Amino acid sequence: MAPSSAWTLPGNWRREWGVSVVRHGAEVADRGQLAELDEPALVEACLAGQSGAFDLIVERHRRAIYQLCYRFVGNHEDASDLSQDVFVRAFRGLKSF
Repeated sequence: MAPSSAWTLPGNWRREWGVSVVRHGAEVADRGQLAELDEPALVEACLAGQSGAFDLIVERHRRAIYQLCYRFVGNHEDASDLSQDVFVRAFRGLKSF
């Protein structure tokens, strides 16, 4: 199976490495304003339905998460899959964060 750079989050979120697709029906916030927020504020923005907030969390942490996963499995495809699982679980667990 060829490695895929696209992955899907719950609902209608879709994330491609380096490209953000806006969640339908959500209020769109200025990306520059969101970029200035720290992680707790980004989590609050996610919970408030701000489009792009979770994308920024992923962008800030995807490399470190991928590298950690790769250290465990030693395979790029598996590390990519595990990284996706990490972010899906993080997205689902935002309310209890």
